[in-house]
Amino acid sequence: MEQPEEISDSVRPEGYQGLTSQTNVNKILPYLLHCPRTGEGVKLCQSKGKAVILSLGGAAGAYGFSDDAEAKDFAHTIWNLFLGGSSKTRPLDDAILDGVDLDIEGGSALGYPAFIAELRSLFVADSTKQYYITAAPQCPFPDAYLGTTLQSAWVDMVFVQYYNNYCGTQAYGSFNFNFEQWDNWAKTVSVNKDVKVYLGVPASRTAANAGYVSIKRLEEIMDSVRCNYTSFGGVMMWDMSQSYGNLEPGTEYSAAAAKSLKRPRHLVCSGNEPAKAPVPAPAPPPAPAPPPPAPAPPPSETASAPYES
Repeated sequence: MEQPEEISDSVRPEGYQGLTSQTNVNKILPYLLHCPRTGEGVKLCQSKGKAVILSLGGAAGAYGFSDDAEAKDFAHTIWNLFLGGSSKTRPLDDAILDGVDLDIEGGSALGYPAFIAELRSLFVADSTKQYYITAAPQCPFPDAYLGTTLQSAWVDMVFVQYYNNYCGTQAYGSFNFNFEQWDNWAKTVSVNKDVKVYLGVPASRTAANAGYVSIKRLEEIMDSVRCNYTSFGGVMMWDMSQSYGNLEPGTEYSAAAAKSLKRPRHLVCSGNEPAKAPVPAPAPPPAPAPPPPAPAPPPSETASAPYES
């Protein structure tokens, strides 16, 4: 079987038509995309210490497993196409992703524990790399599709979607905001007792129907969960393209959140952070010069008639 051909220059960055373009399909398996430039981008991110994870599922489309055997087979497919396995039809060529995220928002809950267990058995075969299993449940607890999986299967991180739900970040300060439930799950139910829970938020006003908050409000929420729940791992944003376009904080939204999270926890949680230097008020503009005085009126001239005797 011949190797997949390199994609043409017409779909490289200067004329790139997107990952879903029909011109990017694999030459051997037409239903599988071939995206070598994306693979190069993955390796560049990894060289800078960033993990790149393949997300499966989503809010649209039909997907799911009919039984555990199918789930295990699919684990091998993912391993060979995207992770540490081998295949002549790898969409990202020799780029090796760092794990798999389950964003299951439809279909059946069947098979995901078996899928995770099989993947983890394959991870053991590659001692040269750290792989991750993550999940992105909705904030209502337990999640409708991943609830059973999160009770019985190992996950390293959960990116809880605190948006488009009654329990989203817009509900912070009320009973509906339920990070405490997820923290309790992490400590008492999760197979992995070191699992980290991430606060998932929209990255702009247009990223979700509900749940977006200003960076000032987000900082308040982050400080609260960071100080009260030891399972807190950080913030997930949907998605980076939305964040790049959101400059409401005066800088890009995720950068502003990251800056806030870098503040030392012991200072944030003790209330002993150095006081922020007050921003001096701008000097008032100089008062306008008074108008020049009006010129004095000329002497009035009174006409007098000649005296007649």
